[in-house]
Amino acid sequence: SRADLLRSSERLHTLLQTKAALEIAGAPVFTTDGKIVCIHTGTDGDCIPVNTIQSGLQRMQKTGGVSRNILGVRYIDLAVAKGLLIKPAAEGDAGALIAGDNTTPAVKAKSPAERAGVRSGDVILKVNDQVLTSTYSLSDAVQAVVARGVATLTYRRDGKEQSVPVTLEVTTP
Repeated sequence: SRADLLRSSERLHTLLQTKAALEIAGAPVFTTDGKIVCIHTGTDGDCIPVNTIQSGLQRMQKTGGVSRNILGVRYIDLAVAKGLLIKPAAEGDAGALIAGDNTTPAVKAKSPAERAGVRSGDVILKVNDQVLTSTYSLSDAVQAVVARGVATLTYRRDGKEQSVPVTLEVTTP
């Protein structure tokens, strides 16, 4: 259903999967040439990608603690919806359709997104010129921005592409 596709811009959605015989939380996974790919969560083969960890460490240095960037939207990843043949995939091949449900609004009140003028029905296409794809979600893009950084959102509203700067907030988990 549509409600099952709703995601939050603040949650980590992109995890890698491994088939390790031993899963220890915090254990690194390496490529054959010695580069770290991800860190095990310790459950079900889930692994946090190293670029997600790097952006988290940068936020930690800036804020003095563990934090997540806050944009304040709920969205449907159009690439996922299209892959499942669920509407509103007709909106386009990729991007984040800002949408809510009966219990949660699409744009959180007093959030950075609301202050920037983001509305339900907008389709965010890019964050800082980084195109949103099936492998790079809105959540990934928001978390890649430095803590309290300014991100440029490129979105489509009523068939017109527009850009707006938004200053992200941070929160601790």
